[in-house]
Amino acid sequence: MVPAYLGLLYFVAPLLRGAIDRGPLTAFYVLGALVAYAWLGRGGRMAVRPLDLAAAGVLGAGALSALWTVFPAGTVEAALNLLLYFLVYALLAHALPAAGRLRVAGWAVAGGVLGATIGLVSYWFSPDSLPFHRPGGTFEYPNAFAQHVLFLYLGAAGVAAGSGRWRWMVPAGAILFGSWLLTLSRGSQYTLVPGLVATCLLLPPAMRRRLAGFVGVTVLAGLVLAGTLLLGQPAARREEALALGVARRTLDHLQAFRGEDPAAPAPARDWVAVPGARVVVASSVAGRFSFWVTAARMIAARPWFGFGLGSFARVFPAYQADPAFFSVSAHNHYLQWWAETGLPGVAAFLILGAIVLVALRRRIGRADGLTAGSAGGLLALALHLGVDVNWEIPAVMLLFWGALAVIRGQSEPLSSGRPRPWMLAVAAVLALLSGLPYLASLRLEAGRAELQAGAVSTALVHFEAAGRLNPLDPVSPAFQAHAHLLGWQSAGDRGRLDRAIELSRQAVRLDPHNPPVRNQLGLLYAERAEVAGGAGDWRRARQELVRAVELFPWWAEYRYYLASLKWRQGDAPGALAGLEFVLDREVEFRRPIHPGARAQADMLFADVRVLAALGRRAAGDLEGARRLAEEALQLVPGHADAGRLLRLLAADEPR
Repeated sequence: MVPAYLGLLYFVAPLLRGAIDRGPLTAFYVLGALVAYAWLGRGGRMAVRPLDLAAAGVLGAGALSALWTVFPAGTVEAALNLLLYFLVYALLAHALPAAGRLRVAGWAVAGGVLGATIGLVSYWFSPDSLPFHRPGGTFEYPNAFAQHVLFLYLGAAGVAAGSGRWRWMVPAGAILFGSWLLTLSRGSQYTLVPGLVATCLLLPPAMRRRLAGFVGVTVLAGLVLAGTLLLGQPAARREEALALGVARRTLDHLQAFRGEDPAAPAPARDWVAVPGARVVVASSVAGRFSFWVTAARMIAARPWFGFGLGSFARVFPAYQADPAFFSVSAHNHYLQWWAETGLPGVAAFLILGAIVLVALRRRIGRADGLTAGSAGGLLALALHLGVDVNWEIPAVMLLFWGALAVIRGQSEPLSSGRPRPWMLAVAAVLALLSGLPYLASLRLEAGRAELQAGAVSTALVHFEAAGRLNPLDPVSPAFQAHAHLLGWQSAGDRGRLDRAIELSRQAVRLDPHNPPVRNQLGLLYAERAEVAGGAGDWRRARQELVRAVELFPWWAEYRYYLASLKWRQGDAPGALAGLEFVLDREVEFRRPIHPGARAQADMLFADVRVLAALGRRAAGDLEGARRLAEEALQLVPGHADAGRLLRLLAADEPR
């Protein structure tokens, strides 16, 4: 039963999008794993070993961060995912004998070969895409798939060497090796040799010859398979140049580390249009360095406890090192884990690594094939975790925790004694809690549909129900605030505007580093400032705009509104100072604006220049005022206010 359940778990996981969804599948995982454990664990005592405590410590450190997290919903979701992985580890380590773990390993290899085959077939029909697994999007990032198949290949190599039936595994090994090679992931390619060395060291001397034979034959077969795909299929479509280019790039990636070719054309990763300036950046190395610097800044800000598990993507913009590079992951699990869980998480992870190393050191030269292959995969993954994204991918992490269970060693199954009904109760509670976010998301989708149809009141009912089902999710109060804003705009009910601001504040408290949520509250403050200004309460309007600027300081529109208000109140120097700050750091102020809104952004910064030019004119700096007005016309040709200002400046000049 357990091998079949875990096999089903492994096959379902790659269909998810990079992380286990907050839906019924999470509930199914938690419920199914605990039910299986309760069914097998009747009475008796489990032989708890240090590795069990270390694995539980990693889970505990992640869950503990919920006490100080800045993103409660994300931390709960990530902790549930960690709980799933730990339960898989517990099932493998405590409830299965060695033969059962070998069957589970067979399921894993079969699933990986199936995914690699799908990727290779996809490439055969679409040569412009890389051959990695695509169902559901789990492996849209090829480097994660590369590490996934490398882990499986090393595991297969160990099993082949230990069982003596390596010839039967050559086709599977060739498919895994060929698909791994074609991902062009340099980081995973550099981890192959250390993984093979670790596997070889752990095997008895008599098995090492079989390992060498398996590796040699599969490498040769994998190269033939990759060459056939690269050269044969595109040539059939008269695309020889493409085939040769991909082949040359593959060979380049197999070389030792080298710097980026300065003569190679670099596609524009991001660019900011300002008068006379264009910023172009494109480099995986530079991008990763920027992510690591950002993670280091986050660690420096909260080194002891971190920001909370699963919060990296939300906090990233507040510490972003380079405006051209954004990522939801640090591309370095160790830095990200420290930034999220703090020193408790670092200590738990170091203890886990130390115990694994001690356990493997004792087995050098005498481990079975499955243990040796699992250790090689763990070493390769541990190295790759320092430069790339793997921890968020379920199909990779299931292999990681499964390998930990294999290294732990065999434990007698608990099959005698009375059943434990309380474990079923725990399973039911966890399944209910993990399923509530999914039910909330259904109500959110229903509310969105009603909102698009114009039924604001009905949509609000759905959004409020979603908030009751998942009170930690900031999306529900944000949508409630949006619905109240629409009600205010249509009916003019001031109470709705105040309620929208209250709900938006709640969303910010739940997710303080989420830029869209913060910007929504800033927009509401600006809306209330406009109402106050229309009523002649300029003091209240100024207070609301100051709040908006403090909440989202890199949104130029709020600073422009505040400067305009100061200008109307006769505070020309204050208005000019605020506008000069925006113009001096225009690159940073353009970064939060969506690239599709370039025309609106150009109009905004043209207006900023016109108002700043008026301030310069009032201060007697006619040359500076003229330069700003001309820049406004460069951004928006035909800008009426800029043209009128230039005519006024021409009249101001001494004759």
